[in-house]
Amino acid sequence: MVMRHCGGDIPLLNLNRQEETDAFIAFHPGTAWQHLYNLFTGYYLEDSQVSEVSRDYRKLCLDFAIAGLCKKKGHVVIYLFCFIGFLLFLTFYVVIFSDNLLIHMLFGELLGLTWMQISYLGCDSGHFLIMTNKGFNKMIQIMSEKRLSRIHITWWKWTYNAHYVACNSLDYDLDLQHLPVFTVSSSLFKSLNSTFYGRELTFDSLEKIFVSYQHFMFYPIFCVSWVNLFVQLLLFSRRKVLNRLLNILGNEEQT
Repeated sequence: MVMRHCGGDIPLLNLNRQEETDAFIAFHPGTAWQHLYNLFTGYYLEDSQVSEVSRDYRKLCLDFAIAGLCKKKGHVVIYLFCFIGFLLFLTFYVVIFSDNLLIHMLFGELLGLTWMQISYLGCDSGHFLIMTNKGFNKMIQIMSEKRLSRIHITWWKWTYNAHYVACNSLDYDLDLQHLPVFTVSSSLFKSLNSTFYGRELTFDSLEKIFVSYQHFMFYPIFCVSWVNLFVQLLLFSRRKVLNRLLNILGNEEQT
């Protein structure tokens, strides 16, 4: 089951032995429920109580489903691709045919905003089907992730699932684990075990020096943090993933 799970092993391991109904609803379409029958053990929970927050959340999801909000794809993606194409054309045209430094700087900023739109598009396609079928969704992923933004969508989905399924948990959430350069909690001043990375996050003299000046180092490091993404992609290439060829092209299997 772990190897066949489209969301990877991290969500299953992080939620092991816990009530997972709300997480399952949040991360899966309604058609995924049918896959649970083969995992049924024959035992039911006794004295199970649903909190008021969970009850309201499930009602909200039901209202969305009844209203058909998750099924109406529309043509937003097509419009966005046309808009991105126009921005790219405009940027290259102005840079090539203008010698004005100020204009170059302005449209350099516009190009950065264009890359952001492409990343958002790839991000949305990793969440769920944003097109009418899986084939078109794969095409969007291949175009937006590998060809334009250069970020591997399988790596993104792996880290995304780990973050959102255990959000703000110091030992599970990788987005809180920035040692040796940053720390977001005094609890990290004591070494703790990272479930995501499978190793101990030590806090020794080197980490203490970096963290002492993190308020000065944040923006300089943030300016070159993009390099870290490519390093993570190289490290991620050693992991076993489903459909390796499609993943190289930039596609992530959907549930």
